[in-house]
Amino acid sequence: MPHPLARVAELAARAAVSAPIEGRVLYAGLRALAVPQEPVARLWHAATLL
Repeated sequence: MPHPLARVAELAARAAVSAPIEGRVLYAGLRALAVPQEPVARLWHAATLL
């Protein structure tokens, strides 16, 4: 059974990596990190980027 947040995490991750990195130093640094596979960690990472 998939985690209840899996779909939300996937959508948030897609939105989070769609912005351009030019002129956004902190965002670019966070984008360089590996995206976690665990749904709650993935959602947290996406929220941090957004």
